[in-house]
Amino acid sequence: MSRAVIYETFGGPEVLQVREVPQPHAGPGEVRVRVTAAALNPMDWILSSAPEWAEQFGITMPSGFGHDFAGVVDEVGAGATGCAVGDRVYGGALGQAVADFV
Repeated sequence: MSRAVIYETFGGPEVLQVREVPQPHAGPGEVRVRVTAAALNPMDWILSSAPEWAEQFGITMPSGFGHDFAGVVDEVGAGATGCAVGDRVYGGALGQAVADFV
């Protein structure tokens, strides 16, 4: 298991919860990143508090939280190229960044 910040209803910071979730694994053409830092920006708060905005971005409940992350690749799926285990990376994962792994 791993941890992720999720919310099951729209609202402010009070709806966010740290939960145990199944550990994700890299699928074909994907990498898994062990998150070492996540940044929050205004869009994260808009998506978690405004259903009309969340719908436009395909956010459904329950949802993870955050977009921007940095970390270390710790798993590489079959056919994934350009990254190797141990590479330091940064990127975006809509509704997934505030977690142990993306």
